[in-house]
Amino acid sequence: MAEATWSSLLDTFTKEMYSGIITPENIPDVPLLDALQKQVDRASFDNNGNVEVLIQTKSGWNAQGVTDGGNLPTAQAAEYVRQTIGIPRILATCGLTEKTFKLLTGGDASWGPLARRTLDDMINGFKVSQNVAAHGNGTGALARVVSIGSYNTPTGGQIITCDNEYWDTGAENTSNIRKDMMVSFWDAGNSGLVADSAGTTQFKVIAVSPGRRSSTAWAATSGTLTVTCASDLAAATNALSDNDWVFLASARAALTTQELPMGMLGIIANNNTGTYDDDLVSPFTTATFQGLARTSYPSLCSDIWHAGDFSSDADHTPSENWDLSIVGDAMEEVVNKGGKTRLIRCHPQMARCMRRLSMSYNSINVVISNTDKNNQAVVGDLLPKSFMEIEGEVIPFAIDRFCPRYVIEGIDTSVVKWAPKGNADFRRDFGPIWGPTRYTRATTVEAGYEWWYELVSERCDWHWRLNDLAII
Repeated sequence: MAEATWSSLLDTFTKEMYSGIITPENIPDVPLLDALQKQVDRASFDNNGNVEVLIQTKSGWNAQGVTDGGNLPTAQAAEYVRQTIGIPRILATCGLTEKTFKLLTGGDASWGPLARRTLDDMINGFKVSQNVAAHGNGTGALARVVSIGSYNTPTGGQIITCDNEYWDTGAENTSNIRKDMMVSFWDAGNSGLVADSAGTTQFKVIAVSPGRRSSTAWAATSGTLTVTCASDLAAATNALSDNDWVFLASARAALTTQELPMGMLGIIANNNTGTYDDDLVSPFTTATFQGLARTSYPSLCSDIWHAGDFSSDADHTPSENWDLSIVGDAMEEVVNKGGKTRLIRCHPQMARCMRRLSMSYNSINVVISNTDKNNQAVVGDLLPKSFMEIEGEVIPFAIDRFCPRYVIEGIDTSVVKWAPKGNADFRRDFGPIWGPTRYTRATTVEAGYEWWYELVSERCDWHWRLNDLAII
């Protein structure tokens, strides 16, 4: 079959039988973006396609007592800084060869399932990247290296062990890394990409084993990932070593470069040391946010608590000495600043833990009846859908598997804007959805899929994060 014929068949199939467009009104499998549907802003763009945001840097306050005949108080205006922020994108691709098209599907009449699986894999990878972005700070960092195993010459595989210090990376060891993901490594000491003997800087993950904390001792557990490479990465250019970084595959010049949309790790930060500090290390530089120095603007600094702030336990080790009152305390701090917690984001295990604590405090009994008395339903460890704060208002959950298990985040969604440029859709570089793969033979075709968008926040002090919360 000629290349033009089978690629045009793929194009027709994709247009007519495969629905791949994702819109802000229909976000599957990305809990944070799904919760921010009402915050979509398609209007605040300049002529260059950048999003404009007014960042509040000072609140106007002019209330004071005045005696009869006294001078009126001087008006104090709120202050804002107008920032123009570039729009990053998430891009995914998939490819097919004519040989695969003919040989692996049993002939020309049964190629549809193969095309659908290929497209499904691409969209699933795209959603994972969206979740990585929603949780992170735009750099795509996934984990921090602690040790490197021996290179396996016959298989070309190498095992890398990563720290469980979730307060550094925003993720627990390798929990946000997926099999078949393409990753790169950043040599923190030499400030450069790690490359094998073939000059490759992007490596495929062939196995991943996330670590888990003990349910009793809460001891930190490392996780591992295995990548394929042409040589020992520990002896490579910019050799991989302890404290280096794993991040989504890239050809960037610096790890601190924002290539993905901003996420909550970059928004909920403060660049402080001591009480309520964020404790983040390179590449999670929090000194600036949306082009402004956080230390110069208190409104850009979030409250971040660790175990030592709400218990007698040491920071960075999940503490069992907590209850739901600290969530209410965190909300109260935001109210004192003029904000309001409108969304709670946490891992499913933490959400179920909060539900168990609520049932324990309030002696809630759940009874499920069934007309078939011999087939009664088992009441499982249900996920809560909302949190009732001290005045009785219900706050929805964004239950997110990309959030560390030992963290609760509070977000005032009224100051968060999600600025998408159009919808997620196929690139159509050459007109059709499927076009010739770059730098390869014409008998190979690929389909690209992308979305340009950014998350911005008008202020950060109305958001908060609780760290070091043991699952009890």
